[in-house]
Amino acid sequence: MSSVIGRERLEGDQTLAALLAHLHEDSPDIEASLIISRDGLMMAAHGTASAVEQVCATFSGLFVSGAGAAGEIGHEELREVILRSNRGFVVITGAGPVAMLVTVARNESNLGLVVLDARKAALAIAAAI
Repeated sequence: MSSVIGRERLEGDQTLAALLAHLHEDSPDIEASLIISRDGLMMAAHGTASAVEQVCATFSGLFVSGAGAAGEIGHEELREVILRSNRGFVVITGAGPVAMLVTVARNESNLGLVVLDARKAALAIAAAI
């Protein structure tokens, strides 16, 4: 992930869109990405994925449920939730107290690199919001 991301300062939605564009430039295995609020509203999107806007609330719910489950076993801060299917995977990463980053990647992708890039982007998103 480019170090430029953390320094870029645009206005409102442009900042979030620019952060997602940089994520896709640096991580070609990511097919789609979304920034959503903790209550499931889409804040920004980039790339292609079918019906992602309709499932924003579901992604949010999965993250919130995962955070609750982690808290029950003494893990205080949930970093991400990873969903893997036969077609690829989705990584839902916390991006500060009000947002999360959802990344959709191909099955052939290196999961570790996608998670690392998502974490870096989530830090930049949290700083921008």
